Amino acid sequence: MEPPPDGTVQDLFPRHCPATPCATGPTVTSTAQLATLIEQTSSWTPLGPYTTGCLTASADIRVTGTVTVSGDSLAVPAFCKDRQDCRKAVRFRSKPLPAGVECLQPEQWYGYTLCAGLTLRDTTVRLRMVQQDIHPSSFGNAAPVVDVLGACAGTCGPSEFACEASHTCWATVRDHCAYCLAGTNDACACWTGSEFAAEGARCEMAVSGDLYVYGSCRARVCEPMR
Repeated sequence: MEPPPDGTVQDLFPRHCPATPCATGPTVTSTAQLATLIEQTSSWTPLGPYTTGCLTASADIRVTGTVTVSGDSLAVPAFCKDRQDCRKAVRFRSKPLPAGVECLQPEQWYGYTLCAGLTLRDTTVRLRMVQQDIHPSSFGNAAPVVDVLGACAGTCGPSEFACEASHTCWATVRDHCAYCLAGTNDACACWTGSEFAAEGARCEMAVSGDLYVYGSCRARVCEPMR
């Protein structure tokens, strides 16, 4: 699915994400190289049903040969170390995995699949490290997750929303609004994918990992019921 023309988006979302060209990153031939790329990432971006802001991915990483990496062998990122409510294990995720990438020890997790490890064979991927909000959960409220995306020049699926600015694909209107158009949480709750909902239309939005509020769209934002 395609968003509205750029001019329309710029008018409706003046803070929309800037265009970033595709970039060629390192070539990886060993597990150690791939592990270092992940462990040396300086920022793990908070991600949940209420977060917003431009969400991009790494430059293309070309994997030559066969490389296997285990999440359990990776150092727990700094944001997670001192949090009692953080799952102390790095996991990988994609919806779906790019060609040439195999999920090892898949785990069904909140509507999608996590992988305890990956085997990559002669492929190009991008990575995005996130602090995934997962509460309520039996093992904590946050987890370090590595999203695995296809090459920058790839295309989105027929049911996905393409973000030309960051060359990423989003499964829902809300996520495309939040992470490509940089819409605010309350504005994205009233965005339909092509226009804002009519005045008075019912809206729903998350305000934390486990709290949703309902309201009505007023002046292009969701106003919670009082």
